[in-house]
Amino acid sequence: MKGNILRCLFLLCLAPVQLTASDAIVRKHLTTVEYVSPGKVTLSVYAEVTVFNERGRGYSDFVVMYDPDKPVKKIGARLMDSNGKIVKTFKGKDVEDYPVYTESTLFQEYRHKQIEVHYPSYPYTAIFEYTQEYNDFISLPGWYPQESYGIEVEYASYQLTYSNNTPVRYMQGNLANPAESFPKDGLVQLFWEIKDLGAVYREPFSTPVSQRIPSLIVVPEHFTYKGVNGCYTNWGSYGSWVGSMVKGQDQLPAELVSKVAELTEGMESETDKVRAVYKFMQNTTRYVSIQLGIGGFKPASATEVFQNGWGDCKALVNYTKALLNSAGIDAYYCEIGVGNTGIIHDTFPSPNQTNHVILAVPVGRGQNTLLNSGQDTLLNSGQDTLWLECTNARIPFGYLPYSLQNQKVLWVDEQNGTGKIVSTPSPDAIANKRERFMEISIDPQGNASGKMKTVVTGGQMDWLFPELWLTGTEQNEIINRKYNSPGFRLVSAEYSMQEYDSRTDGQADGQDVFQDVAHTDGQAVAQDVAHTDGQTDARFYPAPCATEQLQFTIGNLASLTGNRMFIKTNLLPTIADAPAPENFRVSNVVSSTAFCHSDTLLYQIPDGYEIEFLPKPISLTTEYGTFTRQFTLLNPGETSNPGETRNTILCTSTITINRFDKPPTHYNPFVKFLTTITNPDYIILRK
Repeated sequence: MKGNILRCLFLLCLAPVQLTASDAIVRKHLTTVEYVSPGKVTLSVYAEVTVFNERGRGYSDFVVMYDPDKPVKKIGARLMDSNGKIVKTFKGKDVEDYPVYTESTLFQEYRHKQIEVHYPSYPYTAIFEYTQEYNDFISLPGWYPQESYGIEVEYASYQLTYSNNTPVRYMQGNLANPAESFPKDGLVQLFWEIKDLGAVYREPFSTPVSQRIPSLIVVPEHFTYKGVNGCYTNWGSYGSWVGSMVKGQDQLPAELVSKVAELTEGMESETDKVRAVYKFMQNTTRYVSIQLGIGGFKPASATEVFQNGWGDCKALVNYTKALLNSAGIDAYYCEIGVGNTGIIHDTFPSPNQTNHVILAVPVGRGQNTLLNSGQDTLLNSGQDTLWLECTNARIPFGYLPYSLQNQKVLWVDEQNGTGKIVSTPSPDAIANKRERFMEISIDPQGNASGKMKTVVTGGQMDWLFPELWLTGTEQNEIINRKYNSPGFRLVSAEYSMQEYDSRTDGQADGQDVFQDVAHTDGQAVAQDVAHTDGQTDARFYPAPCATEQLQFTIGNLASLTGNRMFIKTNLLPTIADAPAPENFRVSNVVSSTAFCHSDTLLYQIPDGYEIEFLPKPISLTTEYGTFTRQFTLLNPGETSNPGETRNTILCTSTITINRFDKPPTHYNPFVKFLTTITNPDYIILRK
């Protein structure tokens, strides 16, 4: 991923469980930043944290990240017991030093310094302080005095001193405006402080914690990093600097240009050409992370990637872009935030709002149209834009995961020296669909055997990762955990994946996906459902799909009481249980993803039983989504015993959940909607 600008302030490491207000408290947290001459910043941090019990121990683990451009000049800690007596001082060999790395990291210079301040009896207080210099940088130390959920802050302050020669820009969140003073001619001092800040607690379906706690982002108005000048006047100017990192890195050797021409020969469709190039890139490269000097921002050249066979996200995007350019196809380098990072400030550029790079490829007819209305939003004007993730060799061409949906990205045009904030697609629920057919045969003892076929598109393809490309025991373990239903035992599993194909206009064989598992009694119904939904959805949003086919058994699926059998209807639940209602809600109610689950189930009733009760149909439409469910008794069929018949029950259900961001008052109505979906119901049979 793109080199992160390190927040070199003390980090309160999160405990594995949510804290209560009495677990730990930040007594004092003082941050001082001096930026009075270009190219040099001094950061000083002092913090006191009192820990009350075992759950709060993580808050007295202190970590500082650094690299050769940001050396730590002084670091130490002290431990006080409950009486305020200093019982230990930490310095020298007490400070651990280790690299920041991942399994796929090849080169990096970033390291951690860490001090763990623990005491066997509670309460105790940890005091931590350090000084760090920034000698080459593109952003200044920020301020996050309340790192996450469940911690209170008694007092925290941030003091920034800069000169007329080193102007800054800042964006504050959940903070009062700073006090401004002028300590001497040519200097400006800004001072923020907070007092008696209560803890923020995790709430289901809530606004991200980063938008609920105090935050301060600071950048120099102008900067020089590794000899390259840049500025933060707007996203366009920052995009121009990013473009200067990319420009000139797209040269390809002649043999590779010839290879691209060979791959795309005879193809008329731009999409087919893009697919051919993308698959070539996936099959001939691998992802590694490179965080080395300007390599954290400047991609390796396309020639280097070709020669080495690997690159980080920047390098692989630049390489794919160069391959497409050689085929006469325009493509654009785009910075994006994934995980807990994202561009949330449209009018305030900063590098710590992005941490990844993807590729945008406009295809088809028409031109990109940019609409200026407070932000620059890419409109789809008679064409499609393909958004390509270049770091994963396994994902299908055209796959748009949830992490890339409904996001703002910095669209860089290095040839024209510009950058724009644009939006990735925000597909509705039907484009992120999981469609399933299941046939269950129940014996007189209540045990069941079954087979199931599931087809997923859009973000719902995550549902089949990583088992889609695993085999054997590892695959089976993941499947059994995923379908964690009492008595479930996997018998066999088969997976397949189909990529988007412009020759079929993106239409997978939706009409065929269920036919081979449909029981004769319900075949016409199942085929009709598969045919209609599959084709219509493909026309709405051409996309790749993946298929899972399972055979399994479920012990004691049905419970027996006297001459009655009770069959639970929410077999292999489609969504998690609804959270509990709340009398007091602080955060907005947020659904950041949209999806549709469409299920068709055939229950084969054991010999000698008849239907006593079927749940009533449900049809519910709300502003949060929809839910429909219906049970139908199909024509009885003969059993192996002369004169007996076996009944088949068809259950069809569809759930859609929309994207939304609603005021807190919507929480309980939304929970009520989810409860209607997740509450168990029963089919009752009588012997």
